[in-house]
Amino acid sequence: MKNLYLLPTYQQSRLVKIKDTFFLTTTDDIPGGTFYNIYITSNEEIGEGDWYLDTTVNVIFKNDKLFLNGTGYKKIILTTDPTLISDRVQAIDDEFLLWFVKMSYCEFVVIDWSPLSKNLYGWKIIIPQEEPKEEIQMYSEEEVYELLCHFFDDHVNAQNANISQWFEQNKKK
Repeated sequence: MKNLYLLPTYQQSRLVKIKDTFFLTTTDDIPGGTFYNIYITSNEEIGEGDWYLDTTVNVIFKNDKLFLNGTGYKKIILTTDPTLISDRVQAIDDEFLLWFVKMSYCEFVVIDWSPLSKNLYGWKIIIPQEEPKEEIQMYSEEEVYELLCHFFDDHVNAQNANISQWFEQNKKK
């Protein structure tokens, strides 16, 4: 069940998305980028003064009165949102942010209430040790040349295209 939510923000954030890729940044001048905050939720009861996410409309609220739990409401327990952090919601640590930019398709994280230091307890995100292996297809020069020849035979008049010359100029040495 999903417990990690990304919401765009107009405020500066360390997490920025450019096209389809997330980056960490320390600047607010990112042309073409959209800033995001991460919200990690739990199924805990939402009490007075707690921040929560209405997952049906993806909007953040602060509970200013006794709250009747309903479907779609999730208590926010960890975040990158400075407004919530200044109001007692635990900040997401840099170790997780560095992992997240590589694994931004993640919608669920395991969390545990554990010691953060000698006398301080808080939420700890369990970062998976094993990252999914990305399968990379490698081709030899001969295979690439063959693929190009087949492409040109199928789509272009191969007589007018000097494939050999183009291939030699553009291959990585």
